[in-house]
Amino acid sequence: MKFNEYALPDIKIFHSASPSGKRSYREHHHTECELSVILSGSGIYSIKDKEYTLQKGDIFLFGSNEIHYITDIFPGNNFELINIQFEPKFLWNDGDPSTMVLLGLFLTAAQALPIA
Repeated sequence: MKFNEYALPDIKIFHSASPSGKRSYREHHHTECELSVILSGSGIYSIKDKEYTLQKGDIFLFGSNEIHYITDIFPGNNFELINIQFEPKFLWNDGDPSTMVLLGLFLTAAQALPIA
């Protein structure tokens, strides 16, 4: 597995590449919101108690402390993804109620999946 991390003041960016195969499920969550972009390959994303097929071009939104993990990477193509993590306060400004719309995308992402 290849892994690179880039950090800006309020944003963390991770680039990962993994070989194909089943991966043991391990509960994974963090306080930051996360945007995951699948760059290449395909597999299965386990989110809470549901599984979603993922492929190149897919984008996943995760709210703060939302349990998620890639449990399977299908053979055939190299698997790569970018994860962008940021604190919810990055999207929300107390003085601007319109920013709640942005934050709401991450807070309700689990109920909205899958997007067809």
